[in-house]
Order: sequence, then C-alpha cells, then structure tokens
Amino acid sequence: MASAEIQYPIFGRTVPRSFAAFGRTTAAKIVGLLRDKGDPEILNVGALLVLDKEKRFWAVDFIDVPKGVYHLEIYQSPGLLLARVPDLNVVPEGFAGPVFIQYPNSSQNPIPSEFIAQGTAEPGGTPSGTMTLQAIGSKPIPQVAVLAVGQNWRLQFTVPQSTTLYNLHVDVTNSGGADSKNLCVPPPGKQCQ
Repeated sequence: MASAEIQYPIFGRTVPRSFAAFGRTTAAKIVGLLRDKGDPEILNVGALLVLDKEKRFWAVDFIDVPKGVYHLEIYQSPGLLLARVPDLNVVPEGFAGPVFIQYPNSSQNPIPSEFIAQGTAEPGGTPSGTMTLQAIGSKPIPQVAVLAVGQNWRLQFTVPQSTTLYNLHVDVTNSGGADSKNLCVPPPGKQCQ
C-alpha cells in the first residue's frame, strides 16, 4: 500500500496565498487538495510540480488561495487519502523587498535535505539560487530545478546533510534584488553548530 508524508507545511503553520507543499511518497500518482475548514465542499486543487518516483519526492503548488483556514490533503489517484495536515492558516503575501524567501527560513530549522525554496519577487522574474556551506572552501550547490517563475517563484534543492549551517541565496531576474537565509540541514539526531 502506498504512503505519503507532508514535510511542508506542518500543522498549524501560517502560509501565504501562494505556496508549494512538498514531502515524500511511495505512490505512483498523487493529487493535492486544500479543503476549507469551515466548508469541506470548497476545494482548491494544487498543480503537481514534482513527482520523482526514484527519490520518492513530491511537490504540489497552490496559487491565489483565498484567505482562510484549510486542511491540506494528499491523495493517491483515485481517492485514497495518504496524508493530511489540518489547520493551515492562509494569509495574503507580504512583499518584503524586491526578492523575499518565504520558505525556508531560520525559524523553520531544521529543514529536510530535499526541499522547495519559495518566495516572492516584485516585479516577477526567473529565480536562481545556491546553497553554500558556511565553511572555508565550500562550493555553492545550485538548485536542482526551477519549478515556477514570476512573482511567486519556486526552486528545488537537494543538498547533503551537515552539522555546519548552509546559506541559501536567491536572485530573481528583473527584480534588482536578492535574499539570503542561514539554514540547518543536519543528519538525524544531530544539530547544527
């Protein structure tokens, strides 16, 4: 039987109106839904960004979700519920400069070694990013894929686990700006220094 895990967002998290959920699965197909907590008949169907069967990694994009409280549900086609995160509070995006990394940030440490960096750019453009260990002689690790461009951008990363902090750096063409975050991607049971 197929299974799935939602790594982002987690229970009770506040997310912007446009965000990418991601996690791990053994399913050959998945569908991501946001179900309105107040009216379960109101659904927002996400767009599948990634379903890597070899790495068992998935990502589903939600764009312009109305403000409210939702349950994120991941289904196997047809209709078998695999994972659920209740009580996601969807709020309008706050543009905090020409480029802003919404996820991940240091308050969400530790993060998984495979993740979707996401944020906003004003005006929109094409993002590019790197993850660099904060150690002498470290070489930047570029994104695996650009998954979405424009005002709501998405970048996929896969990096080795380390107890040394990484620096995530994102530039977006046309925006005239960049943003950086220090992140922890430790092995299980370890902490970053």
